[in-house]
Amino acid sequence: MFKPLNQLCYSEHQLALDHDKILSEVVMAKIKDDVPGDRENYSIYPKSHTLFEDSNIYDHTASAILDAIQLEIIDIFGAEDYFLIDKEEIWGHVVEPGQQTTIHSHVCGAVKEISLSFAYYPNHPTDSGDIIFQTQINTNQYQATVHPRKGMAIIFDSSIYHHTPANCSKYTRVSVSGNLVATPKLIEELERDVNCDNPYWKYSGNINI
Repeated sequence: MFKPLNQLCYSEHQLALDHDKILSEVVMAKIKDDVPGDRENYSIYPKSHTLFEDSNIYDHTASAILDAIQLEIIDIFGAEDYFLIDKEEIWGHVVEPGQQTTIHSHVCGAVKEISLSFAYYPNHPTDSGDIIFQTQINTNQYQATVHPRKGMAIIFDSSIYHHTPANCSKYTRVSVSGNLVATPKLIEELERDVNCDNPYWKYSGNINI
């Protein structure tokens, strides 16, 4: 189900969604979000935009994606009450040719160490950039490269560093990402016994809590 590489743990899922429709709506949301004259600031690094700010996009697109991700979470862990999905923790990413994303993790602000993140691709043109996971910022010792395809969602531990190389295709690459925060039930189980049989413990590569 999931692919561990030292502390790099992620899983790949094919979502049953209307990918073309989602692609169009995310691109349109990004166009609405653009500020005239601001494009030069994003010539190398793409600009993200939160989908929940447009209620129509959230109701008809983001919610469908979150529902599909929740089904995959249940399939992984066998329970639906380990993680909460906040609609404010989902955003679109529109990557033009030549753009890339720098190395980062999703552990910041309201997202704590015990959390999962996902990246869903309604499209993925050839040579538009893989996603590369690694355990630390300044080392390639433990690294995994995932080759996304149209309709794929990658679910991974939020603390894992990752980035995407430059989009070397002639086409725009679009993804939707989000964060899922651990519920009190999961935290309580992990704190009670760090060697417990909790499925998150196995999935996360024994990440410290």
